[in-house]
Amino acid sequence: MLRVLTSDPTSTNDETDKAGVGTLYAAGNGDVYMYVENAGADTNAVQYKLACNKTAGTRGQMTMDAGETTAGGLGTVTKPAGIWQYAVSFGNFGYILVQSPYCDVYTDDGVADGDALVCDGGATETFIADTAVAGEEHAVFGHALAADNDTTHLVKAKVNFL
Repeated sequence: MLRVLTSDPTSTNDETDKAGVGTLYAAGNGDVYMYVENAGADTNAVQYKLACNKTAGTRGQMTMDAGETTAGGLGTVTKPAGIWQYAVSFGNFGYILVQSPYCDVYTDDGVADGDALVCDGGATETFIADTAVAGEEHAVFGHALAADNDTTHLVKAKVNFL
């Protein structure tokens, strides 16, 4: 069941659980958000980077370090659960975007218009979007609606993590 979003998902950094970890909220523009805990080791300092479940089965407990993975054609890849909307301090609570017809996603600067998106598997860049290659179809979470911007590292995309 979706609840109606009543707070601003782009500025929430609650010290206590005020909205129910794992609860889904609908915004009037077609976006769906999940209220989550930053259960990783760090503050997620970059908006629009990908959030991952800390471990399989921990809905609502997100991390910016090694998170839940999924196995497929090219081996094991990171399985993102949504997109951070605001810097949420370690141990605090906020929102991730889990479904949107039009949103920003942080990329590796190699995404073209229409590309299928997956979590980047590079060793130096983690939790950013990259173009899917053959064998990664199981990990696609969205599609680019334009080429990414080399200055901001953002791409407009349609996403669905549900």
